[in-house]
Amino acid sequence: IGPSGYAVHTRELTNAINKYHEVKLIAQIPPGFELQINDEELKMIRREEGKINLIIDLPFNWKQYANKKNNIGFLVWEGDRIPYSWLEHIQDEKMSQIWVPSSHVYNAIKTTWNNDIEWQIIKDKIKIIPHGVDLLTFKPKTLIKEKIPIILVNKGFRNEMDRGGIQHAIRAFIQEFKKGEAILMLKINPAYAMPPEQLVNIIKKYQMEERNNEMAEIRYSYEFMTKEKMAELYNLAEILLNPTEAEAFSLPSLEAMACGIPVIATNFGGQTDFITTNNGWLIDYDLHEVKHEITYE
Repeated sequence: IGPSGYAVHTRELTNAINKYHEVKLIAQIPPGFELQINDEELKMIRREEGKINLIIDLPFNWKQYANKKNNIGFLVWEGDRIPYSWLEHIQDEKMSQIWVPSSHVYNAIKTTWNNDIEWQIIKDKIKIIPHGVDLLTFKPKTLIKEKIPIILVNKGFRNEMDRGGIQHAIRAFIQEFKKGEAILMLKINPAYAMPPEQLVNIIKKYQMEERNNEMAEIRYSYEFMTKEKMAELYNLAEILLNPTEAEAFSLPSLEAMACGIPVIATNFGGQTDFITTNNGWLIDYDLHEVKHEITYE
């Protein structure tokens, strides 16, 4: 429960499955959670048990939530390989299936498996279950837009090395646009956010480095937005910019496209399942080793 990517994906997935199977929802329950959930989610939290046990977490945590049968592990991963130690959790007989949100995650598992015989045995256990969007909410709307076009970025931003790529969006925008030509709107997920004063200092630093004294306007919001409000923001923009370093899926890209807003995104990650050169713009990339986060070691 909350604004993080895991929370949003978990919530949408459990609500969808609950239409077909009775779901028992076990989650981190913050104070005042009753105000953040719908009636069906409250029923899922209070339910004694469900028909399947879908565990949305990293593989080394699956075991503590596993039942005797019908366990499904949902694996979300951004890198081009998964940690080698996770293979034993995927092979665990208690896990009847492994769900992943994209071909990107599927291939990260496949690339890590260096034993082809083992892979042939295990591959049918892994299912690609993509996320979706609520098309009654995320849809094209006729809104009064500003005269100056808005370029929207919707990601978390914890530091200048953040894989979400907001740092790349800011620098590229300062390089490209002068005052009055465009507006960069940074919608920063409060679950993964640096202090606002740190963001302002980064913008000023890039402005000085690029020697852009006539810098175009950059706005930012740390606000938690409902789906309805987020759909309005997409519809006010001309384009969604997503210069990410890695994604397991990229739900904001799909939400923007559902609103009829074109997307510029990196040609690496889960978003390449649905963003192509026919419906968007894909950025070339070079892979580099992640040395500042031990999870990717």
